[in-house]
Parts: sequence; C-alpha cells; structure tokens
Amino acid sequence: MPAVRSRLPDNIWELPAYRAAARDETDYARLLVDGARKAIDAATYPHPAADADAIRADLHRFIGGLEPAQAEPLASRILATGSPTYNRAFEKLLRGLPLDSGEVGALSLGTAGEGGYAVPFDLDPTIILTSNGAINPLRQLARVERVMGRRWQGLTSAGATVSRGAEAAEAPDTQFTLPSPRSTRSR
Repeated sequence: MPAVRSRLPDNIWELPAYRAAARDETDYARLLVDGARKAIDAATYPHPAADADAIRADLHRFIGGLEPAQAEPLASRILATGSPTYNRAFEKLLRGLPLDSGEVGALSLGTAGEGGYAVPFDLDPTIILTSNGAINPLRQLARVERVMGRRWQGLTSAGATVSRGAEAAEAPDTQFTLPSPRSTRSR
C-alpha cells in the first residue's frame, strides 16, 4: 500500500503555505486545524505544575469539538503564536533585546495593526500582573476561559498596595479593580 503524503506544509508554522495547499475555504480551515493539532503536540507547557498530557488532550478535545470554520481563528492563533520564531521574538521582546526582521514580522502576526503582541498560546495567562509582583494566593483561584474570536482582551492588574495606618484610624481602601474581560471577533 503506498504511503499517503500529508498536505500539511513541511514547515507547519508557515501560514501562507496553508492557503496554497488548500482546495477551497473548508479545506483551508481543515488544514489549519491539522497544523494546530501538530503544534499542540509539539508544544512545551512551561509552568512547573502543568500536566502537558492533560493540556494537550484538553486542547485537542476543544478544537475537535468545533466545525472547521469555527476552529479556523483558534488554529491560526495557535500556529501564529506557537512558532519557534514567534517564541524567540517574544522572549527577546520581554528581555529588551533587539529583534531581527524575521522576528519583527512574526510578532506582527495577529495584531491587525492595533499594536501590542499576542501571548504565545502555551503561556496564555488570564490575568497579567503588571507590578513587580509577589507570590499571590489569588493566582491559585484563576480559571481558564476559552475564547473563540480574533482578539482577546484579558485582564491586567497593578496589584494591591499594602498600607499601614495609626491604630484606631480608618484604613485606606487598597482593593484593586479588574475590568470585565471581553472577546470580540474582527475581520
């Protein structure tokens, strides 16, 4: 029996190659999903408490439960933010190191000219602490929200500030507020 050749691009991270290999829009969406599945299997999930097998199974179950046209935006994001070039560029950006032109191009994927950078899919946090931070038990309470759409506006917080006052004096309000997250689909 002859071997069946995969129609996936040799470089699964090369998004334009999916369009070139597709027969029609439905096939394009299916190819992206197949590429995303390979990316999910190849990814490392860096959190020390992460169960990589459970994460992979959960992502496969989630993407598999969608029609190809519905899964296309998610698959595109996984491929755009999971590539080795994107991850290298994102790390350099965080460290304040200079980027080469290929890395700048990789970071521009998915931003739609609005600025900012998408977090690599294997790191995607729900709340991003913007202060110098500390070990915070509230992070244990965080939950993962699955979003279908092209843009996820997550939550950020500068954290709470601790203050001390005189005995019997009213303590200042040191609570922090979190805006409501929203997901919007834009084309």
